[in-house]
Amino acid sequence: MDHQKEKVKRLVDFLDQKVFNPIMEARPELYSSEREQKKLEYVKKFTSTEIEHFHRKENSPEQIRDMFFRELYYETSGVLGKDREDLELPRFLEMRELFMGLFEEK
Repeated sequence: MDHQKEKVKRLVDFLDQKVFNPIMEARPELYSSEREQKKLEYVKKFTSTEIEHFHRKENSPEQIRDMFFRELYYETSGVLGKDREDLELPRFLEMRELFMGLFEEK
């Protein structure tokens, strides 16, 4: 596996472990209100779309980084970030420094 593909794999694996998997594995029954459960359903649906984008085979490390920051922007300026925060789910914002540290590794 070449260096670019290895880096992409490390970045995507990081996002899977720290953001995507915890969201997709969240169980509705752990939330007390129907409103929160509906929020979780919305967040999971949106997250599955994010996963598809990040898992595309042709992505370069730079594309992964750019997508990360695009999602970070949407998360901080829209409803999704507030919903993730309300549901105590991981956010891109919380992973920014760790993600960039991983991206900058040689």
